[in-house]
Amino acid sequence: MPNKAQLLLTDLRGGEADEHPGTIAQNQVAVAQDIDYWRNMLGGRRNGSTLLLSGLASEINSLLLFQPTLQDDGFLWTLSEDNSWHYYPSTYGAGTAVTPSPADTFVATEPAMGATLHGKMFIAAKTTVPPSGTALNRLHVWDGTTLRRTGLREPEGVFGAADQGSGGISGIRYYRMRYTVEDADGNVLRRSEPSEVTTFTPSGSGASVRLTKMAAISEGETHWEIEASPDNATFWRIGTVPVGTTTFDDTIDLPQNIATDESTEAQSADIGDYSLQGAYKWVVADRDRIIGFGNHTDSKKDADVEWSVVGSDTSGVGNDERIPTDTGNRVALDGEESGPLTGGIAFDGRIFGFKMNRIYSLTQTGIRSSAYLPQIVSNTFGAFEGSIVEGTDEGGRAALFFVDPEVGPMALFPGQGFKVLAPHLRDKFQSEINFDAQYRVVNAVFHRGKGQVWWHFAGVREFARGCCPPAPILPDWPSFRWVYDVKTGGSTFQTMPRLARATIFWQGKPLITAEGDALVLCDDDGTPDDYGNLFRAYFQTRAFELGDMLDRFVVRSGMAEGRSIGLSPGRRLGCPAPSGVNLTLTLIRDYELERRSVTFSLDQVGGPTEGTPYYVIARMDHARMAEATAIQFEFGDAEAVSVSPWVLHKAAFNVDLQGHNVS
Repeated sequence: MPNKAQLLLTDLRGGEADEHPGTIAQNQVAVAQDIDYWRNMLGGRRNGSTLLLSGLASEINSLLLFQPTLQDDGFLWTLSEDNSWHYYPSTYGAGTAVTPSPADTFVATEPAMGATLHGKMFIAAKTTVPPSGTALNRLHVWDGTTLRRTGLREPEGVFGAADQGSGGISGIRYYRMRYTVEDADGNVLRRSEPSEVTTFTPSGSGASVRLTKMAAISEGETHWEIEASPDNATFWRIGTVPVGTTTFDDTIDLPQNIATDESTEAQSADIGDYSLQGAYKWVVADRDRIIGFGNHTDSKKDADVEWSVVGSDTSGVGNDERIPTDTGNRVALDGEESGPLTGGIAFDGRIFGFKMNRIYSLTQTGIRSSAYLPQIVSNTFGAFEGSIVEGTDEGGRAALFFVDPEVGPMALFPGQGFKVLAPHLRDKFQSEINFDAQYRVVNAVFHRGKGQVWWHFAGVREFARGCCPPAPILPDWPSFRWVYDVKTGGSTFQTMPRLARATIFWQGKPLITAEGDALVLCDDDGTPDDYGNLFRAYFQTRAFELGDMLDRFVVRSGMAEGRSIGLSPGRRLGCPAPSGVNLTLTLIRDYELERRSVTFSLDQVGGPTEGTPYYVIARMDHARMAEATAIQFEFGDAEAVSVSPWVLHKAAFNVDLQGHNVS
């Protein structure tokens, strides 16, 4: 090396790498803890977080977004550990409690998933029927008024049938019953499958056959339909009665006249046209259909995908709440061969189904009898449950992000294929995550405002820097945050004071649940800590061996450019700048053989007017380290503190040759 040189740090946004500090890329760092690369070049202290809700009666386990129209923020829905539902509009508060009808029990330890279609929110969740606790194989929906089961289950039992009056009705006939829901104008909104067949032979001396309604199903039914057949093959609807009326009189004289009698309304739907949606594990909306993945109650369907009928289909009613059995509205994705599904999503005009070691795509065909064509897109990669999220790439194009069990964070870019996002963090991925977490290894959210993927992982507490304090047991819920910046390709790691069971992006910010009783607004601009919990933000550079191990050198002085970030009264980033923001630079010689720390200030002296960005060029006095063969620089907070966010844009050091290690 020359006798005198300058060491410049101008871009460290390649993020953390866990390989040898002397061999990682020039723009990578050995440590990036509680660092954010948003609008800076070297790294900055992340924003803190704020408690939106606390002191709740029960811990929140699931967060859902109901967005009836894309023009508004929609409603945040929460499912708590006590099986209670609440929803919140754009302003937070006590929330509105919602009681399911019927009063099904939602098993809160299993995450609930939601999808909005036709002004309704469809909810995939594990549920049971109280008080027996029997597993319920049903999808649920919020229709704007009621949280209920989708569709209607068929009536149980058979009709009570008897001759009524005096007349000449004769001939064996067959009856079925269905329940329906009608609106105020008499339009049928939902219809059930038919009951079992009631066979009845009139005496020949009655004026009618009186049929007595079967037991209520208590699913909001408003009417019951009577179907009759002369041959037990083709059925016709011969009457529709409000549920408040318990009997119906069939006055058709002969069974062969059922089809043509003036009282006959229509030919009945086929058996199977109104089959029920199941207890899916995931649900998405794809154009005009509801797509369900897996099943909470039937392990034989844990690799199945089912879809509803398009809204324009005229073959029935309540199309988004039924699964016809005769039009191929279901496909099994190799369940016996490659295990259960771990997630599903609508992306890039296709449906994607994930397993731990396989990925499928389903493409619309335009054919009613086989609406989706499945194919395997990878036999190599797969995804952890909860890790799949749609976002954008560095150019704003749609991208699909997920976590593969072997290689860690990945992305699928349309037209480009799969990409492993952090091959330089393989050791960290394999060693610092609790892959045996009982409830959730990971959950994911895309921070649209910053172009970042946030993966919250269950950590190995004894080893992971970015998680909860050491404890004798490992967490069964996510405990630290892995942030991937799509623009820079860099990864940083962030602490969380409490375990996060669920996450969602709402009103421009990520939200997470907080272990115990709270909901947390993350990345709250200018917030100095995590609702009173302190953290230390710092990064440690690669090792610079300026003499290629042959020469020793001395770092004599340094300068840094950066700023502290405050909030104006209107919550606009800018001036006046907060004061008292002091950073520590630690020089590390020869891989921790020696450390030396100095402090410098990012306080504004004089400066611009309100709202104008400012920058401080800080002199790092006494930034000196001699006899170095390798040197690393650690910038950031000296300890866990509550301090306004700060950013660094560049740093420079004067370096002199000091001597030779070998002659």
